[in-house]
Amino acid sequence: MKRDQFTVNILYTAVLAVCLTVWSLLDILAPALVIALPGPMVVIASVLAALTLSCLLCRAQKFHCIECLAFAALTSFLLPLTAGFPGKHTLFLACTGLIAYTVFSALFDDMKRRLDGPVSVITAGFVCYLACQCFMDLF
Repeated sequence: MKRDQFTVNILYTAVLAVCLTVWSLLDILAPALVIALPGPMVVIASVLAALTLSCLLCRAQKFHCIECLAFAALTSFLLPLTAGFPGKHTLFLACTGLIAYTVFSALFDDMKRRLDGPVSVITAGFVCYLACQCFMDLF
């Protein structure tokens, strides 16, 4: 159990790094393309993809510990900073990443326990993502 503690964070780092690398490559290779900075939905989708993948790959059970939250906040702050985002946007993504990781790890864990069956993990991730899409008009 102890060795699977940071699997979610490692997968979150990998998914967010891939998203930001694609954004950076598009920004470099196609400068005439007008691309908006990745917003909170990229961070939230990365958190949910990491939670889903960790459940499917290693059956991790515990997502919310103090070390995991600190690692998620550090990842959400440092990766956009290294991708060349402005400072205020990086701080906004770090706060969004920490809040999304905290809230969705608890919600995802609870939904996964309540839904039984082989597709409960994918269903929980999809429902959390749809709920987040509904509330994005508030921001």
